[in-house]
Amino acid sequence: MKSKIELFRNSGDAQFADFNAFDVENRQLRLAQNTPCAFSAVDRVAKRVIDIVLSILMLLFFAPIFVTISVYILVVYKISPIFCHTRIGLHGKRFGCYKFRTMVPDADAQLAKLLASDTNLRDEWMTTRKLTNDPRILPGIGKILRKSSLDELPQVLNVLFGHMSMVGPRPVTEGEMIKYGSFAQHYVSVRPGITGAWQIGGRSGTSYADRVSIDVWYVENANIRLDLQIFMKTICSFCSGRLSGGV
Repeated sequence: MKSKIELFRNSGDAQFADFNAFDVENRQLRLAQNTPCAFSAVDRVAKRVIDIVLSILMLLFFAPIFVTISVYILVVYKISPIFCHTRIGLHGKRFGCYKFRTMVPDADAQLAKLLASDTNLRDEWMTTRKLTNDPRILPGIGKILRKSSLDELPQVLNVLFGHMSMVGPRPVTEGEMIKYGSFAQHYVSVRPGITGAWQIGGRSGTSYADRVSIDVWYVENANIRLDLQIFMKTICSFCSGRLSGGV
């Protein structure tokens, strides 16, 4: 875990010293109040305002790229360019999470066959919820979109609609919630994010247990300053090509 948070250690900020350095007293107090999230009421309002402003600005800025990718997928592959998958959001509510389509239309059926026939692939999927060499990815543009994280660009609409936030835990499926165990309340206490502590801290190289730990750390230390730092680090990682695709 420690090797995955070097990005935060190098920031020089004490609050990034260790993902496992939880404030036990504050945790017990928040859990007693059934509010594991550290965001204050004012922070929540400010966070939502920032989300709306940023989502509108990003939609305007990325509009040409959005249209180009949509038309390309529609014309070349003759399939819908937008994929909508059900995820769990704030207060446990389900929502449709938007992504550019990077996999074949029957990806779920193909995944079931792969996992049933290959124990190594099944073990990898159960550990990380992704496959290193996924045969379901569309040739050409599929890998480009996932590597650049541009496949997640449509999630800006989720932010504008209030399903997601710019910063937060990665949105999970109902089946993944079991991996959070007793920390499920942490996950549903905030909106899932397009980016977050896990996304910029070694996302593709961490186990799911590490991912849960990082999400718990974020929720228990959440504040507007932390969100802005994560967002700015995401921009830097994206521009330098260090931001790898998510799940």
